[in-house]
Amino acid sequence: MKKLTYVVPVAVVLGATLLQTPIVSSQTITVFRAQDPGVRGGAPGAGGPINGLSANELITFNAGLDDFSELEDAAEGLGPTMNLDGCGGCHAQPSAGGTSPSVNPQVAFATKGGATN
Repeated sequence: MKKLTYVVPVAVVLGATLLQTPIVSSQTITVFRAQDPGVRGGAPGAGGPINGLSANELITFNAGLDDFSELEDAAEGLGPTMNLDGCGGCHAQPSAGGTSPSVNPQVAFATKGGATN
């Protein structure tokens, strides 16, 4: 996270009858801005289940991974604010559940099917 610090002049008026000239001081404001770390590296084995899952938890993880990796279409519920035709299209680096690949897959999706998708 990137830290930015600004010094902002602040005018303080202490009642017109007591003081004819406003007192001007400075106030420091610190702003934290999120910063994209870029494409995540790592072992290709990333994205798998964590160690120690029970048999039922592993079944649930695999069902979720299948759904995450599945391509969708409008008939299956994609709406006007969709980004891609599947979660795994953007979250694929270094494997399912990761960050976006270095080449944005949304560009290819925007023209997929002659842009009728």
